[in-house]
Amino acid sequence: MRRCLLLAGVLLLLAGGAVLLFHPVKAWLCRESRTQEIIRFQKAAQTVSKTQEKGEELREASKLYEEMEEYNRTLFETGQKGLVDAWSFQQSAFSLEEYHLQTDVAGCLEIPAMNQKLPVYLGAAAENLEKGVAVLGQTSMPIGGENTNCVIAGHRGSGSDDLFREIQVLRPGDSVVLTNLWETLNYTVLSTQIILPDQLDVVRIQEGRDLLTLISCHPELEGTHRYVVFCSRDLPQESGKLPGEERESSSISEWKTDARLAQQERRVEIISQLEESLPFLAAPLVILACGLIFIPLRKRKPRKR
Repeated sequence: MRRCLLLAGVLLLLAGGAVLLFHPVKAWLCRESRTQEIIRFQKAAQTVSKTQEKGEELREASKLYEEMEEYNRTLFETGQKGLVDAWSFQQSAFSLEEYHLQTDVAGCLEIPAMNQKLPVYLGAAAENLEKGVAVLGQTSMPIGGENTNCVIAGHRGSGSDDLFREIQVLRPGDSVVLTNLWETLNYTVLSTQIILPDQLDVVRIQEGRDLLTLISCHPELEGTHRYVVFCSRDLPQESGKLPGEERESSSISEWKTDARLAQQERRVEIISQLEESLPFLAAPLVILACGLIFIPLRKRKPRKR
């Protein structure tokens, strides 16, 4: 009987330890994976830079840049007509594998105020948002330029894996650095805003502007609204208007709700809530395990008379 109790105690202790370690270990693995992706991206960017220094052009990289410029130009000229529903955001306009650049990361987003350095992917598909942050489909590619608005989305994170969790600390004047394969672009935070998910004018390109827009769910774990940070490489307009303020907000009924996207968001929220509660579940397991292990050991066999 005592052996059974001892075995049960050891198993419960191991289970409690696993529960306690799961959360930080998973977060460490996610951050390590992102670090490796950024290193791979930086190596690809260095290769592009070295060819430019020699007065040459890496053909694949040069072709990609030209096509991204053309894409951004077409987006502006057509009024982003492909932006018809939430599913549009998940689509990627380019597959970097086709350009043989040894990376599927389009850029690196650095936010000093949040102490974050994140890989940037193209297309806000679920798998990209799990690995880092992503440029919304039907918004400008992350190369800057007049008449562009690159909109980058990221989760608020789960547990210790923070991502855009601290997005609310950003204030006007803060720096946001976006590095692509060819150059580093320095943006300045202009303002922040909380919107409904269907108020999508914030992703629209503003004529004559070079904008970067960061967007994440709000509040954390619920996602009923969106927290938006507007950044710019140019001077604010004289009117002082926020991007999209001069346009009428899109009617919620005009935008189709994508059931798959909503399901993915709910799944992320549920998983995050469960991960947050795991340490609290581990404490009673450890206490019970200690009782099963040590109480039987304290009982001595009766002495023989």
